[in-house]
Amino acid sequence: MVVFVPLKKESQRVPGKNFRDFGGIPLYKHVLMKYRDLSVFVDTDNPDVLKMIKQDEDLQHVEVYLRKENLKGHDVSVNLLIDYFLTVCKQECIYAQVHVTNPFLKPETVVHAAESIGESFDSVCSADRIQARCWRMEANRSIPINHNPSVLEQTQDINPVFVENSCFYLFTRDSFLGNGRNRVGKKPLFCETAYPQNLDIDTEEDWDRCLRVLKEEDEQ
Repeated sequence: MVVFVPLKKESQRVPGKNFRDFGGIPLYKHVLMKYRDLSVFVDTDNPDVLKMIKQDEDLQHVEVYLRKENLKGHDVSVNLLIDYFLTVCKQECIYAQVHVTNPFLKPETVVHAAESIGESFDSVCSADRIQARCWRMEANRSIPINHNPSVLEQTQDINPVFVENSCFYLFTRDSFLGNGRNRVGKKPLFCETAYPQNLDIDTEEDWDRCLRVLKEEDEQ
C-alpha cells in the first residue's frame, strides 16, 4: 500500500491548522509519523513545507514533491492531485488517500479496509452511517431517500444511508483511471469509521474538540 497525502500551507477556515502544535509536534507530523511502516507521498504547494519534511529525520519514510502551478488553489479537486500523483508514483498497488486533518484515524483501520478491494469492491470510502429517515431537496421539493413516507417503518428497519466523511479513500490505478479519474470507483464499499477516528478538523470548534480528545487519551 502507498499512502498519498495532500498538504497545503494555508487553510481557509482554520489558519495554519496543519502546522499547529498537536501534542507537542505539528499536526502534519503527528499524522505522517503514524504511517512510518508504509510508503508515504506528500503533495505540497509550498517549498518551505517540502524543506521541512525533507530535513526531518523522523519523516525519512516520506517522499515529498511540489505541486504543479496549475494545481494550486483552494478550489482544485483532490482527484486532480491524485491524477498527477499517479504519474509520480508508478507502483501497481492499493493507494490510500488520507488527510492530516484526521488526527485519530488509525493506520490499521486503513490497512484492514484495503483487504476488501477485489472482485466485489474496486474502492473503499470511509463514511458515517445514518440509520434514519433521510430526505433530499430537489427543485424546492422534499424527496425521500431511503424510506416510503406512507409506510412508517421503524428506523432500525430502514436501509442506512452512508455519507462520505473524507477520512480515507482506497483505490487502485485501474479503478481510478477506469472511472473518469475518480477516487470512488464503480463498485465502492462504504466503510463506517467510528468515533473518534472520524473526527475532522474543519473549524476552530473542531480543533478545540480534537485537543480535548487528545488530552483525554493521554490521561488514560
